[in-house]
Amino acid sequence: TFEEVHTYEWQHDDYAVMDAALEIINEILNKAEPTFDFLVQNSWWPGFTFTNPKKTEYLLSRIKYPRVGIMLNTGNLMNTNLSLRTQEDGLEYICAMLNAHGELKQSIKGIRLSQSLSGDYVRHLTHVTKITQSMSVLPDFDTRESLMYDNARPIDQKLPWTIPGVVRIIEKVEPEYLSHALYYNPSLVPLKRQIATIKRGQNVRE
Repeated sequence: TFEEVHTYEWQHDDYAVMDAALEIINEILNKAEPTFDFLVQNSWWPGFTFTNPKKTEYLLSRIKYPRVGIMLNTGNLMNTNLSLRTQEDGLEYICAMLNAHGELKQSIKGIRLSQSLSGDYVRHLTHVTKITQSMSVLPDFDTRESLMYDNARPIDQKLPWTIPGVVRIIEKVEPEYLSHALYYNPSLVPLKRQIATIKRGQNVRE
């Protein structure tokens, strides 16, 4: 609900969200020819978060399609840990989650690369209880949705990585697909910065 994503007081747990998603996913894939990879992306809200191997296996094993995998969103994964302060913290956290998943890591087919350090914003957001109260009297769906996205964007910052160590994630996963999950900028500066960071990291590793 709109209230949940502003207060972080969840009425639905990971399994409830995944079960609801599985109904839709399996209905869509029911008659699909296995000519494409179907990849699930992790979120920081309840559902598939890639923070618990048991839950990751639960979701993947119940998708009735032979070519299923994970599109790992590194920024979303960082958003699950509000204590992260630096990119270095985020890198270690992501690598720890990859290690914890063991062989399940092989299910990761793609990476959406960005970084996000939004703990301070979330702590502020969840303490402003008047937001929840005001949302209950907003006049229409569009207004409520607009408010949700206004507050979701500072959480999902979609910033470029600027530490060369980020290549550790790419090397651990060896993805078939790599996309840069950055907010659009006509100058392409964030994209160029992230690509340059990856190249620096590759040179250091060599």
